[in-house]
Amino acid sequence: MIIMNFLKEKSNLFALNQRGNLLLYYLIVLLGLIFISMIILFLVPEARIVMALILAFSIYMNVRGSIGDGMPTLIITAILVYFLVFKYFFLSSGLFIISMVIAYSGASLISWGARYLFWKGPQ
Repeated sequence: MIIMNFLKEKSNLFALNQRGNLLLYYLIVLLGLIFISMIILFLVPEARIVMALILAFSIYMNVRGSIGDGMPTLIITAILVYFLVFKYFFLSSGLFIISMVIAYSGASLISWGARYLFWKGPQ
């Protein structure tokens, strides 16, 4: 009887109505996005140049926003650009794309939820 219940639960492993499986699908989609972005950056050299520029400017803007203008900003930016853009480009670009997807989806969820929070209905 215990074995039958165990097999019954495992047969519905990828059903969306089971607890925790939606998070599993979300994780699979995010890993797929990282993989697809790495393939695109590997096959299209122009995309790699554009992504390197986007990464470099976003690193500079984040460092400048954190510690202000000056020589330490340029030194820290140069170190981060060397490691994130030149040494570990594919990993950092994939994580950058995922962070943008999560940021935009989180912002859209907040605005969608705020609509229902402040909506007063038909007047």
